[in-house]
Formats: sequence, structure tokens, C-alpha cells
Amino acid sequence: RGAFLRQTEYHWLDEIKAEVNNKAIDELLKESSTLDPDVDVEYILEIANIIFHFDPLNEDALQLKCKALYRIGRHSLAKNAHERFAKEFLKIYGEAFSVSFNEIVK
Repeated sequence: RGAFLRQTEYHWLDEIKAEVNNKAIDELLKESSTLDPDVDVEYILEIANIIFHFDPLNEDALQLKCKALYRIGRHSLAKNAHERFAKEFLKIYGEAFSVSFNEIVK
């Protein structure tokens, strides 16, 4: 349901929260690398969406999601996911996201 202790704000807890979140993302990415992208599309999409709960600007999750959607013929959904990501990236970092949609889905 999201990042570890997302609504708990204590300075001393920040490092622990970040460590748990990073570990969860690492494990999800590791799991996704063992999957067959042609067979496990729905599971890959689920993994990408879970990673986005932890980190809305995770580029690996974007790549998983866009490739999976593109693979099952949902090209406009994949393109929209990329555009939303790029828009949020610009808002947060103040610079354009440098990876094009075509680079991600190839």
C-alpha cells in the first residue's frame, strides 16, 4: 500500500524507512528479472505499480510498465504512463526526462 511508514515523520526514522523502501524495490526488481515478459505481463505490471507506490519516479518501474503495456498492445496506455512520468519528473527535478518513449519500449 505504499512506502514503509509513509505518514510517520521522525528524523531518526528516515534512514530506516529509506532502507526498507530500497530493499523492497530491489527485491521487486530482482523478482521481475526472473519473469518471462511474454507470459508474466500482468505480474510485471503489478510489480511496476507496487514500485511506484514506493518511488513514483523510479525509472526501472517505468520501463517495466511501458514495455509490458506495449507488449500486450496497449500502446496508448504505455505512452500515457511515460508522459505522466515525464511531467512529474519535470515538476520535481525542474528538468526534462531525457529518455524517450521509443527508447524505453525497444
